[in-house]
Amino acid sequence: MSSYISTPYLFDTMSIAGCYLPALINGDASGIDDNEFAELDRFLMELGNRIRQHHDADEEISYDLVVTSDESFVGMCEVSGLFSDCHDVDVITYVSRRS
Repeated sequence: MSSYISTPYLFDTMSIAGCYLPALINGDASGIDDNEFAELDRFLMELGNRIRQHHDADEEISYDLVVTSDESFVGMCEVSGLFSDCHDVDVITYVSRRS
């Protein structure tokens, strides 16, 4: 009988504006408008594609976004491409392989 082994690793650390964090962490998009929601959706699609490019097709991939900075800083938001009050967010990727 085969089983799957899940291995987590840090894929990337990104700067993301604070306005997107409730949607990313809690699924609460009430604080962003339709354009920002579309930007966030595009960003997540592209992030998933970037992660998948680094793995074999038979591997199961998932990821979590984890805020790692308590204080915000002015930086380039990787979702909007604009300077914003950002937080560092780690992309933790989980890869499941057949053992």
